[in-house]
Amino acid sequence: MMSPHDFASRIRRAGLILLLPLLTFGTAHATDSPQPESSLKAALVYKIMAYVTWPDTAFSPDDEDRFNVCGYGENPLEGALTSLATRQAAGRQIALYELNGEEPAAQHCHLLFVDDVEDVAQALELIRDQPTLTISDAEAFAHGGGMIEIRKKRNRFGFLINRNAALEADLMIAAPLLELSTVVGGDR
Repeated sequence: MMSPHDFASRIRRAGLILLLPLLTFGTAHATDSPQPESSLKAALVYKIMAYVTWPDTAFSPDDEDRFNVCGYGENPLEGALTSLATRQAAGRQIALYELNGEEPAAQHCHLLFVDDVEDVAQALELIRDQPTLTISDAEAFAHGGGMIEIRKKRNRFGFLINRNAALEADLMIAAPLLELSTVVGGDR
């Protein structure tokens, strides 16, 4: 009989196989799809969630049935994150929030997508010491303390992952995602 851990591992591997065409610089063409680039990035954000484990403490009694995805910046992914509102992550219904400054709501974000803003540090400060996954397509995001940077090179998507930043936030990124990404250190 298969243990629950083995079953979960097989499910993640199967999901990774479905994710492979979107992930690496070698396989995901941003211009081959009729979808705008922002929609492809929103799909990547959703797929990434399956490869991250949040600590139980990340979910307060108020958030028990919700997985809070927050956007920071003028227009995170041109509104494409709204496509996630009908989905689930970590067994919870996704709820979307927009953050624009120093807001207490940031303390309840499980995932923060940072738009290409000038001051990424300000966005990261909002969720400092929180178990919040940070993702952005802003250049140098992972090197500046963010966790996952979505990069486009020659019309293909890939990731830079700052594993140290994720570990500091008590988040575990699954090995299959790390293996398909470039892992970098952080100043954080």
